[in-house]
Amino acid sequence: DILSLAASFLTVQVIRFAITGQLPNAEGLEEPVKFDLTLWHVSVLAGVGFGFCIACMLIARGRSMMAGGAQGQGHGNKEEEEEEGVSVRILEVLMSTVAMCFAWCALICVRWAWELHPFLGIKVLSIIGRIMLALILSLLTFLVVYVLDSIHDRLRASEADTKTSEHAISAIIGAVSVLVGFSWEHSFDGAVTAVADLNQEYPQCTKFVLGICVFGFLLRPWRRYILMRSLQLESLKTEREKSVNKMVKDQQESTHRTEASTSSLLQKE
Repeated sequence: DILSLAASFLTVQVIRFAITGQLPNAEGLEEPVKFDLTLWHVSVLAGVGFGFCIACMLIARGRSMMAGGAQGQGHGNKEEEEEEGVSVRILEVLMSTVAMCFAWCALICVRWAWELHPFLGIKVLSIIGRIMLALILSLLTFLVVYVLDSIHDRLRASEADTKTSEHAISAIIGAVSVLVGFSWEHSFDGAVTAVADLNQEYPQCTKFVLGICVFGFLLRPWRRYILMRSLQLESLKTEREKSVNKMVKDQQESTHRTEASTSSLLQKE
């Protein structure tokens, strides 16, 4: 995750420099702005973000096909299994990086659009503007995930092969989920910076101490509730996949036995 976060941030920094001609600072802000922001900049960045979303879906599909092929071939040599494990891990990191690139592009795109047309006269880089931006993106993400989850349930209820659609939906949900995290991190960073600036002598030290305090305050609830819930859901997903694979295997064996008995009866007749 750290590798994907760093690589995605630097990648989007380069893309923004190519679009605007100004390299953002270490916090991802153009301060001071040395270019005239137009709708063209927003459109180009939105197109790049859409391309990252498509790439994320394709990588998710390729990773699933690779994992499925490995399971279908059964247990091979130890070296082959290690190579397949490394390949799957590389695809996972690449998919996570591309998804974060999409999230960065979407966040910056919405922020640029807000700067072009301020909502209720509020500046997007103000504390209120950052919080409102995070709330709006969270609401939009909730609607997108709700619609995609409904589509996913309908596809699973049908008898058609929905592997490709399921992988695409999972990739999109993962990408927009990262966007929510980035939007709230953007608002949190602005709030911490505003508090740290109150200490004019040591603003960086104040910002560092605030970060440590928040980390210590949230670590226990995260381990006790979020992490445990995530592990439970992951275990439930694994057990469900095993049961589904076992059911499919039993059906195939039953069909094979039925065909074998039918052919033997026909031969006897």
